[in-house]
Formats: sequence, C-alpha cells, structure tokens
Amino acid sequence: MTGAVATSRETLAWLLAKSKRRDSFPIHKTFLQVGRGKALRPGPLAEFVRSGRERALDLYMLALTVATGAPYNVAQPAGVWARALGIGSSKTAAASISKQWRWLEDHHLIRRAGRRGSFAEIVMLREDGSDGEYVAGMRGGLWVSIPLTYWTENWHGKLNLPAKAVLLIGLSLLDDFYLPQQKAPEWYGLSPDTVGRGVATLKRHGLLTERVLQKPAPNAPHGHTRQHYYTLQQPFGPKGKRSGSLGRATVVTAPWS
Repeated sequence: MTGAVATSRETLAWLLAKSKRRDSFPIHKTFLQVGRGKALRPGPLAEFVRSGRERALDLYMLALTVATGAPYNVAQPAGVWARALGIGSSKTAAASISKQWRWLEDHHLIRRAGRRGSFAEIVMLREDGSDGEYVAGMRGGLWVSIPLTYWTENWHGKLNLPAKAVLLIGLSLLDDFYLPQQKAPEWYGLSPDTVGRGVATLKRHGLLTERVLQKPAPNAPHGHTRQHYYTLQQPFGPKGKRSGSLGRATVVTAPWS
C-alpha cells in the first residue's frame, strides 16, 4: 500500500496543537543549576552534554512541552515521537525512542509508568533529577520560558548540542549576561570548549550578539582584562531588561558586530 504519510513538521505541529500551549513552555532553572551560593552545582543539563545525548534532550524538551496538566504524563506511539523529532526510521523508531526514555529514566527525569495500549506512558519528574514529583508553574524567576518557535522554526534541528545548552542558559538570564568560558565547568558543568562552540553557533545563526569590554586590571600584564557579554536575539530575545551594572569599561566590540 502506498500513499501520503505525515511529515515531521506536521507531526510536530499536531503535538503542539494537542498541548494547547500558546507561545512558550517552561523548564525549571534547576535543570541548569542546583543550589545556591557555595552549594551551587551544575544541574542535569551538564550530563546531556557530557554524554552527547542530543536526542534525549530533544525528546525530554518535547515531552515537557506536551505535558501540560496533572499528572503531567505523556503517551504517544514511539513512531510519533520519532517522526516529530526526525529520529531514526519507521523501522528503528521504537528502539530509538525506548533508548532515550531509558536514559532519561536512569537520570531520574521521567518515570515509565507502564503501557497505554501499545506504547509507554511517561510521567515527568522534577527537572533537577531528584526523582521528585513534577511541579508545574511560572512562579517568579525560577522558571525558564522557552518560545514555541524553538519547535515551529526548527531550531531544534538547526542547532547543535552545545548551542542548545548555551541557548537554555541564555534564556535563564537577562540581556547582557556574563558567561566566562573558564567559569562554565563550575557554574554549569560544561567545558570552555563546549560553551565556545555553542556561542559561535548561536552567533552564526544571528541568535546571539556579543560585546567585549576592556576593564582596568592593575594586576594584569597589560593593565586590563576583557569580558564577554551576550544578548539573545529574535525569536529568543532580547528581553528588554539588562543583567546589571558593568562598571567602568571600554567597549571593544559593539553589540551589533
């Protein structure tokens, strides 16, 4: 039998319509960082990047998009998830999706609650990987809002894993955010090289602008240091609110360069 088959774009559009989300979906900041002050440590995002689990990240974020009401569970055939994300073929969809669910469950981000008909029922857990019950909402600054254009404009397909990680970090911060590569392992569990590649990819797609500031530093060999500040661009920014005072500095690279 031959005939028309739903495309990846059509399948993704159907899932988004089913979710009834208007323009964005939330992810808790503990997915990026857990704790505060001296107890601050990287969140689960770091393990996705270290393990090269881009497919698992895409599937997890899509499940978060679709899981809009208590008990925050999702259940679709493996072929639907796979086709929406462009993962594998119709013959390998079940194995490919099952492998990603298993990894997410091992990292305490979802729980497989059995089967609904011929496909698995997935229950979302807290984004910090603590195995706790999922709590939804957009309270205060604890939640990162991700525009649905991430899906509808195929940014999940255009961006690589480092770029997706830096995008999530950028979405959690205000305009002109400071992200020194040497601090990335401590703050987010990402290597300086990963952050550098992510920044470069976002800049290449016009999603990120950078300005380099030269600041006085009496203890530096040349009497100054350079700091890099970033602002997300459409469709992910800018937010219209800056991250704070930058102190006395000289602009070396303009924001539009």
